[in-house]
Amino acid sequence: MTIDQAVDGIIEADNNITTIKGILQELMGVTELVAQDKDLQTWLKEGFLKLNDNHFSNYPKEALAIKQLIRKASNVPNLDVKTVLYNMIEAFRWKKITGKTDYWRGVPLLPSMLNYRWDQVYESWKLAGVDSEVDEFIRGEA
Repeated sequence: MTIDQAVDGIIEADNNITTIKGILQELMGVTELVAQDKDLQTWLKEGFLKLNDNHFSNYPKEALAIKQLIRKASNVPNLDVKTVLYNMIEAFRWKKITGKTDYWRGVPLLPSMLNYRWDQVYESWKLAGVDSEVDEFIRGEA
């Protein structure tokens, strides 16, 4: 082995270590995000179960909807995901309670239903600052 080959081997080993360090740091970040996501999933599941006598008729469907709700909430700018989800659930409940048609009044308070009606509920929530009745309900003052 020549000196050049030895130096090249050391440089390659150093690059591999740097690459491994980067991969490990990235995995640690992903692991942290997964843990946060699991906490949110648990929080959402427990919250919706309380609204539904501790029962879902289709757990896999609701579990998938919970993951989709978290993804949608994470796309709302300038707010943390849990705040978005809490306010969306409250806006969803407000739409159900005050709805004048079966489209809202008859809808079950399930993650899959909020996921399906996300855009409509989001619009109601955005109007909460304009409509004091919605805002009061969301803040628990109504």
